Amino acid sequence: MSSAGASLAFYRGAYGGKFDALIDAWTNGPYSHAELWLDGPAHRARCFSSSARDGGTRYKVIDLDSGKWDAIPLPFNELDRWIIERHIAELGHRKYDWLGILGFVLPWGEHNDKDCFCSEICLHLIQTRGYLLRYKAWQVSPVKLAAIAAEWWGEPVPVPLGPGESKAA
Repeated sequence: MSSAGASLAFYRGAYGGKFDALIDAWTNGPYSHAELWLDGPAHRARCFSSSARDGGTRYKVIDLDSGKWDAIPLPFNELDRWIIERHIAELGHRKYDWLGILGFVLPWGEHNDKDCFCSEICLHLIQTRGYLLRYKAWQVSPVKLAAIAAEWWGEPVPVPLGPGESKAA
């Protein structure tokens, strides 16, 4: 595992419940959730995201080595990770953005700046490092985030890569 770097981790919604199935159907793709994998091995990955189940933003240790996750390594170094962690601390807890989720199916696309959903906070944190600035984070689903990240850093691969490691590592 790399001591620096980070990865985006994407949950394959086919393994989840009804909420995951709804997100898959709405976004027409395989991913229903995104996490920013900051450090730790795949079976004890320390991640940050926003989750409806957890009531909003949180750090969480997740077993990404369950066969249900894909990852895209990001080109971050230790300074990038430190800045992201500082930004997370400054954000404080944010509630889950139910209104934003509804924006994927309702024509008027509502958004609450104080709340966020998973791919929204992941993209926002990546943007703090100067990447993917042309996208509005609140308009990006997990599927769209995976597609955008794949254009920049390569297709998602099944975990167990460590954060920041590539297939060739």
